[in-house]
Amino acid sequence: MERPARAGGCPRPGSLVAVAEFFLDDRGQALRVTWHAEDGMAILGVWRGEECVGTVRLGADEARRLAGFLQGAIPEPTESPTA
Repeated sequence: MERPARAGGCPRPGSLVAVAEFFLDDRGQALRVTWHAEDGMAILGVWRGEECVGTVRLGADEARRLAGFLQGAIPEPTESPTA
């Protein structure tokens, strides 16, 4: 598998990764999260259009800590009563 790093730590567009998710915000910026099992690392990249403007690399323990934080911080949706 091709290692998706380039100058600045941003993945190359079209590079191969095992697992990836994109999250788009209301400003048109995106967060691309990729998991690299061979390195035991998650890379979170901030994208503006076709340009990666920054990344954060998290080892497996830190990625689990981030996931746990989000799960604990975001309340479960409440069921609305049916009429």
